[in-house]
Amino acid sequence: MNVIFLDIDGVLNSRRFFQEANEWIVQADTRFEYYARQIDPECIQRLNALVERTGSVVVLSSTWRRVHPLDYNRAFLRAAGFRGVLYDGTPVLNRHPRGDEIEHWLLGRDADRVDRFVILDDDCDMADMAFWHVRTSGETGLVDEDCERAERMVMS
Repeated sequence: MNVIFLDIDGVLNSRRFFQEANEWIVQADTRFEYYARQIDPECIQRLNALVERTGSVVVLSSTWRRVHPLDYNRAFLRAAGFRGVLYDGTPVLNRHPRGDEIEHWLLGRDADRVDRFVILDDDCDMADMAFWHVRTSGETGLVDEDCERAERMVMS
């Protein structure tokens, strides 16, 4: 199985998106809608295309997994237009960089099932996982060049 480790803030949204969509987000009727609207439709479509081209599943590594159960995150992504599979979330290891949490997941129950993986994240602290990291910009979120690089990493 191919895996995309996914951060949300700075990957599926951006400072630019929040500046343009702020009023639309604030006017959400429910807490669920508020979170679903924080995901940029353009970024979610790029993620959809990447998932489809690489045959990958998604494992959530975002801080959103600390705030919401996996099923809620699954529903937020689905409501925002995500068509892929949100397979799992990385463990929360307090005071450890996200790269350590990803490595811990990779060494866990699905270790023998993972063929290739890539990390989409705007954070620069990936510890020993930096080789597999596509660093997005918090200013723009996921762009075509990020997807092309991620695809090359997963498919090579």
